[in-house]
Amino acid sequence: MKTIDINLPASKSISNRLLILNRLCFDAAKILNLSEADDTKLLQFVLNEINIKKELYSFNLKNAGTTYRFLTSFLSTLDGSYELLCDDRMKKRPIDELVDALLSIGANIKYIENKGFPPLKINGKKISGGEVTLSSQKSSQFISSLLLVAPFFKNGLKINIVGEQTSTPYIEMTLKLLNIFGASFTAKENFIFVPSQKLKAPKQISVEADWSASAIWYAFATLFINIEFFLPLLNSNSIQGDSCLLKIYEQLGVNSLFEKEGVKISKISKPKVDYFEQNLKHTPDLMPTLSVNLCLLGIKFKLTGLENLKIKESNRIHAIKECLENFGYIIYTQNSGAIEWKGEKRKIENFSAVLNSYNDHRIAMACSLFSKEKIISINDKTCVEKSYPNFWNEYEKLGI
Repeated sequence: MKTIDINLPASKSISNRLLILNRLCFDAAKILNLSEADDTKLLQFVLNEINIKKELYSFNLKNAGTTYRFLTSFLSTLDGSYELLCDDRMKKRPIDELVDALLSIGANIKYIENKGFPPLKINGKKISGGEVTLSSQKSSQFISSLLLVAPFFKNGLKINIVGEQTSTPYIEMTLKLLNIFGASFTAKENFIFVPSQKLKAPKQISVEADWSASAIWYAFATLFINIEFFLPLLNSNSIQGDSCLLKIYEQLGVNSLFEKEGVKISKISKPKVDYFEQNLKHTPDLMPTLSVNLCLLGIKFKLTGLENLKIKESNRIHAIKECLENFGYIIYTQNSGAIEWKGEKRKIENFSAVLNSYNDHRIAMACSLFSKEKIISINDKTCVEKSYPNFWNEYEKLGI
C-alpha cells in the first residue's frame, strides 16, 4: 500500500485564541507551530499595529469571522479608537449579540453602517465586567470572545447561556486554553463565571494540527483502496471538537492508527452503513466535506443542527446543495437547518465542470472530492488560504 505524507495546517482556532491570551500576558509565551492561515496572519498584523501609537486605528478584516469577533472584545478593553472594517459578506454576518453584551457592561461601540452588523467603531476603555446573557446558537465565538478577556475585568464576568447550545467544543477549547494560562473559572451547563485574576503564560506552547482540515483527507481515504495517508501532529486526545472524525469515518470504513508523530488513516472495509444520520450542531464545519463524500459513496444521509451555517463565509447549505445538484444529486434542505439526500439522482444533460466555491475555503475543498470522478474547475480556488494555504500543493500528491 502506498503511503502519502500530508502536511496539515496548524489549528486556526487554537492559534487565534492563543494570540489573544498571549498578548494579554505581554507575549510571554513562545508559541510553536502557529497557523499560517490568512485569518491568523491578519490577527497578528492587528496585534502588531496597535503597538504603534495612533489617534485612530483602521483595519479591514475582510471576511475573517473569528478574527473580527475576538478583536471586538479585545479592542473594547484597550485605550484607543478603532475602526473594524470588512468585506460585503462580513457585513451580512450579525454581530449584535456580542456588541449588546459588551455595551451592557460598559463598552463603547457604534455601528458604522447597519445596526447589528459590521463594520464597527470602537472606543476602547477599561471595562468593569459583570453579567451578560448570550446564546451560542448564532455563534459560539461570541462567548469565546468574551471569555478570552474576562479575567481582566475588575468584577470578572458571568455569562448566562440561554437556548439550545451549538458548537460547544469551541467554548470548551477556549476554557481549556484559559486553564493553560492559569485561569480559574466555574463552568456549568447554563453559565460560565470567570473571576478577575492575573494570568500566567506558559513558557511555550505548541499548536496542534487542524482536525477540521484533516476531514478532506479522511474523505479521500474512502475513495482510494491502495493509498494510506499519514497526518502528522494529530492526537487522539485533542481539544478540537472535529476530532469526532475518528468515530464518523470508522462507520465509513476508515481505520485510524495513531503513532508517536501523528495518525495513519486508510480504507480497510466497505462502509458499515447504507444510511447516515447525525446532528452536527457541535461540529458544523464538517458538513460540506461529509455531504459530498457521502454522495460519492452512494450513502443516503441526513445531517441536522446546521442553522448557523447560513452566516458563515457563505450560506454553506445553499452552496453545497448547488454543488451536488450540479452532479445530479437531488438534495433536500429544511429551513437551512438540515441537508438530506434520499438516494435520488437525475440524469445530467448539460453538466458544467465549473464549480462555485462562493469564496469559501470549506466549499472549495469539499468540491475537490469530485475530481476523483470527473475533470472539474473550481472558481476562486485561492480561498483555501483562509485556513489551509498549502492545500492544493498537498492535493497534487494524489496524482489526480
